[in-house]
Amino acid sequence: PPRPGFLSVLLLIGAAIGVGAYPVVRRLTRRLEDLQGAVERFGNGDLGARAPVEGRDEVAALAARFNRSAQRISALLESQRIARSITDNLGGTGIFGVELFVKGDAVWFSEVSPRPHDTGLVTLVSQDLSEFALHARAILGLPIPAIRQRGPAASCAVLLEGSSSDVRFHGVGRALEEPDTQLRLFGKPEVQGRRRMGVTLALGTSIEQARDKARRAAAAIVAG
Repeated sequence: PPRPGFLSVLLLIGAAIGVGAYPVVRRLTRRLEDLQGAVERFGNGDLGARAPVEGRDEVAALAARFNRSAQRISALLESQRIARSITDNLGGTGIFGVELFVKGDAVWFSEVSPRPHDTGLVTLVSQDLSEFALHARAILGLPIPAIRQRGPAASCAVLLEGSSSDVRFHGVGRALEEPDTQLRLFGKPEVQGRRRMGVTLALGTSIEQARDKARRAAAAIVAG
C-alpha cells in the first residue's frame, strides 16, 4: 500500500495544480460571463452592447463574431429608422430610393430619390418581386402578400470613363459566363468624363461571393 508520505506528496501536487489553475479557469469564466452579459444586454435592446475581445483563443473568436453580428444588426435597424423617417415625412406612394453610408454600426444619410433607384436593381435577382414590381403594386394599390428571397445577392456599377457620343460595349459574353450573373445596360447614348452606364447582378452562396462575381462581371465590360 502507498506510504503516508507518498500520499502527502500527491495531495500537495494536486493542491499546487489546483492553485495554479484557478486564475486561468477564473479568467476564462469571467470572459464567458462578459460575453453572456453582452448577448443578454443586446437582446434586451441595448444595441451598443459589445463583448470584450481578449486573446486569440476560441472565446475571443466567438466574442469577435458576436460583435460583428451586433454591428450589422445595429446598422440595419438604424438604416431602417432613418429611411422610414425620411419617407414618412415626404409622403407619396411607391418606392423611394434612400441612399445611406454605413461604417461599422454608424449610418449617415446621403440622398433620396422618389422613385426606384439603380442601387435597388439588385432586387432583380435577389427576390421574386423587384423594386419595379413593388413600385407598380404600391401605386396601383395591389397587394404584396410576400416577398421571397432567392439568396445572397450583389450588384456592381459598370463605370466608363472618357468622351464619346457613340458608346459601344464589348466583353458582354465574358461578363455573363458565370452562373447566376446578369447584366443591365442603361442605354445612355454618350459619356463625358466618368459615368455609370450599367450594372451587373449576381447571386452567390454568400454576400462576399456574390460581390466578387458582380465585380468580375463589371470588370469584363469595356467600351470601344
